[in-house]
Amino acid sequence: MTVHLPQYSNCTACDLHTLGCKNRGMRTIPYPSLPQNSSTPTLLIVGSWPAYGEDLNNAPFTSVIGEIVRDKILKNTQIPSMASVFLTHAIRCHPLGLKKFTPTVNNLAKCKTHLENDMRILEKARPSHKILLILGGPPARSVMKDSLDNLMRKNSGSLTFEGWTVFASYNPIALLVNSALVQNLAEHITMVENHIRGARLKPSSPHIVSPYEPSN
Repeated sequence: MTVHLPQYSNCTACDLHTLGCKNRGMRTIPYPSLPQNSSTPTLLIVGSWPAYGEDLNNAPFTSVIGEIVRDKILKNTQIPSMASVFLTHAIRCHPLGLKKFTPTVNNLAKCKTHLENDMRILEKARPSHKILLILGGPPARSVMKDSLDNLMRKNSGSLTFEGWTVFASYNPIALLVNSALVQNLAEHITMVENHIRGARLKPSSPHIVSPYEPSN
């Protein structure tokens, strides 16, 4: 059964829509080749906000950064064969023209209503086990009202939000700044994969490295 998730193209809840992005209120999309089966687990991957190329494509995780998630993470795991995977962002409008953008509390709160609506639609269509993978600080603050570092230290499958099991890791853009984070991200993705598979999880204590520290 195909799930159709809405485009929030009429959203004027915060000021981001005034900046002139091409595709306001970007929709959540399915990862290609995912099993369309209501009995399989659902994995919803939540990034920070759409890049310029994603705004042009009207699809999250289709930029260079998105390729890291699609080609370097998902394609190298068994996750797509075990779960229905969907891709989205905590912020749904590209901050056009803002070279340095930090989402405000209001930006995150207004867009969170879209995320929660998508989650309800997915839950109704796929009532089996539901998992959120948060990538980056903005979705960590939006969904869990906590820092990314704190969430990553609790990556054991015990965190929940609205009945969804929550895991967290770095925004892939951090890997371009500091390659030392690759192993941390790989560990977190493995935990998600094991959780979907039903394997017993071990509490994660990742070595948190600042993206701005030089790699050794």
